[in-house]
Amino acid sequence: MHNLIFQMYDEGEREINITSALAEKIKVNWTPEINKEHLLQGLLPDVQVPTSVKDMRYCQVSFQDDHVSLESAFTVRPLPDEPKHLKCEMKGGKTVQMGQELQGEVVIIITDQYGNQIQAFSPSSLSSLSIAGVGLDSSNLKTTFQENTQSISVRGIKFIPGPPGNKDLCFTWREFSDFIRVQLISGPPAKLLLIDWPELKESIPVINGRDLQNPIIVQLCDQWDNPAPVQHVKISLTKASNLKLMPSNQQHKTDEKGRANLGVFSVFAPRGEHTLQVKAIYNKSIIEGPIIKLMILPDPEKPVRLNVKYDKDASFLAGGLFTDFMISVISEDDSIIKNINPARISMKMWKLSTSGNRPPANAETFSCNKIKDNDKEDGCFYFRL
Repeated sequence: MHNLIFQMYDEGEREINITSALAEKIKVNWTPEINKEHLLQGLLPDVQVPTSVKDMRYCQVSFQDDHVSLESAFTVRPLPDEPKHLKCEMKGGKTVQMGQELQGEVVIIITDQYGNQIQAFSPSSLSSLSIAGVGLDSSNLKTTFQENTQSISVRGIKFIPGPPGNKDLCFTWREFSDFIRVQLISGPPAKLLLIDWPELKESIPVINGRDLQNPIIVQLCDQWDNPAPVQHVKISLTKASNLKLMPSNQQHKTDEKGRANLGVFSVFAPRGEHTLQVKAIYNKSIIEGPIIKLMILPDPEKPVRLNVKYDKDASFLAGGLFTDFMISVISEDDSIIKNINPARISMKMWKLSTSGNRPPANAETFSCNKIKDNDKEDGCFYFRL
């Protein structure tokens, strides 16, 4: 504020001419520096108007000598400047879930260069307001003029399902515009997917008693296959009773990424195709994961029976020799196991009695003989008594 004029009067309402002596006794409360030449001309120091309309300034002029004390005051109340900016403010959070509307609203106002709100909106302003953003679903947008706050409220902000991440929205009214950024996160858990797992269309071959080739790792996802980072969701495996998994009876829950590592299982089951399925319990509802098909194969290294060959038509004389006994160890896949230590093969002989087929404690034990050059059966053991 420039060219502020002041005058002094005596008791008879006559104007007093300002002299240098009087000017020395004049003070103001808004600045310590006063130009004496300006005071002699009846001019007060310039007043700096606050930039905020909420910051009113009380200004006082005082004169004091040995005989009298005078003062005069006025208040500076700032007014908004010309419209300069459109300002958007998020109320109610900046995170929106996939497929859901943003909770809360965006409040739009017009301000001057110092941020003071200007009453520029009216109900007709809604038609000239535009909102744009990549992936914005504007089907449910609702704009409302708020007369009591001289602002525009925008609700129903929603995005077309896609990759989660930051989304920028541009609000434009006339020549003014502003941006806000919201975070689009995945929707609620709706699926359970396997991580780093072979193609599920074909059965996975597993030898009975062996480990699966991969750990079972599952990821909670929304209905658009975006990872859903929800923790403490219970994960379970369902299977038939004749399919045994080790370790068993383990409790699993998802971590902060919505992922659970069930580990590597050893599989025990009859040969053939078997299935197992991972499931999750979320909000008292069951989320079913994909079905894993396992083709259980017999273990070629697991002994299941002995095959004994000998001349069943031979007759033996007392003091004579037995016929040769040829022993082979048969695996689950009906093949001969060839890498067995001969020390593990023995034959017991005892006098048959009414005690049955179990050998008595005094049964005679024989070890297998060394293989001869003409023994052609690979993986067989011979007893020559």
